[in-house]
Amino acid sequence: IIIGPDGHPLTVYPCMICGKKFKSRGFLKRHMKNHPEHLTKKKYRCT
Repeated sequence: IIIGPDGHPLTVYPCMICGKKFKSRGFLKRHMKNHPEHLTKKKYRCT
């Protein structure tokens, strides 16, 4: 938990790939574009 300057806990959104932390989900989403390997999802099931 990270405590803000006013003494209240801050919500933190960590990157699951590199561990960098962001204070909003939007900042994390924008950061994820730096990890192209995260964007390569299979759109089909291998048989």
